[in-house]
Amino acid sequence: MDTCIICHKEVKAVSRTVLSEKGAEGIRNASKERNEALSCNTGDVVHKNCRRDFTDKRRILTAKRHFSGQQNTNQPELRSSSTFDYKSHCLFCSKGAKYNKLKRGYDVFAVRTIEFQKTILQICERRNDSWGDQVKGRINAVNDLHAADCIYHQTCNVSFRTMKNMPVLRSLNEPTPKKNCMLGRPAEENRLQAFQKTIQFLEENDDEQITISDLVRKMSEFCDEPFSAVYMKKKILEKYGDNIIITSINGKPDVVTLRYTARYILHNFFETSSNGVYRDKDAVIKAAANIIRSDIKAMETSKQAYPTATSVQSLSSNLGLPPLLNYISSSYRFYRKEGRP
Repeated sequence: MDTCIICHKEVKAVSRTVLSEKGAEGIRNASKERNEALSCNTGDVVHKNCRRDFTDKRRILTAKRHFSGQQNTNQPELRSSSTFDYKSHCLFCSKGAKYNKLKRGYDVFAVRTIEFQKTILQICERRNDSWGDQVKGRINAVNDLHAADCIYHQTCNVSFRTMKNMPVLRSLNEPTPKKNCMLGRPAEENRLQAFQKTIQFLEENDDEQITISDLVRKMSEFCDEPFSAVYMKKKILEKYGDNIIITSINGKPDVVTLRYTARYILHNFFETSSNGVYRDKDAVIKAAANIIRSDIKAMETSKQAYPTATSVQSLSSNLGLPPLLNYISSSYRFYRKEGRP
């Protein structure tokens, strides 16, 4: 199935045009005049009407005037209304974002791998909504997001991946809006309510690598005066105690990971059993899986090296496995050795 590089829709045979070298050059020139980032090559397929409208001089002038009048507004910066710069605009929300390798903002990251691009395209298909279409259009406009120095907000990334709506973020040049804090309530009470909402966000997105800075930014969406990074870290530790780990992972400072201890998991398991709830073998396996998952999250790992097949099969190497997983593995080998099924 061929897809038009201009509108990103299916091209049927009756309206199909294959671009020659001259045709591709004409579309590239029109893209530059429109202040857009459309990429095309000889052999690409387009609709006849899309090509005609995209290269029409009068429509190009209209697009230029529209761009001049709208470039300072708060509307999403799409190809049809203004220039999208992969180096300074979020891939997901198209708002302005600032990335600095030495000192970045709260949650601005750069695309590092081609796997990220493939994953987001798959999520675009699953979402099948207007936001997914916008992101897909931006990705298809370039061959390699990493080569284009593309950046994104982690908040937007999490919302997009978890099938939520686009978060409301401010552009870098927009004035700071007033938060919807309830009038008449003490400021500290409002901050505590905002903190509880931030905690809820953390627990709902536990599988993501969320940092203390991400939580500070999230809290700023709920009140005018969020906690500082230092105080946020302190409050997180006070709330969860030993059930949370704050460490550096893959170069990210202060990554927050919930870790429910075996004692906590087993306490909930037996507490539910004592209340008369029937516990079958699936519930026991689920509790064991939660303990193993918790142990894995607490381990220090490295993505720089991958173990060989020999080391994976080695008993001494497996001693570094999570305790319960190591016990299950050892028990299985013992039963097989004894000739048990």
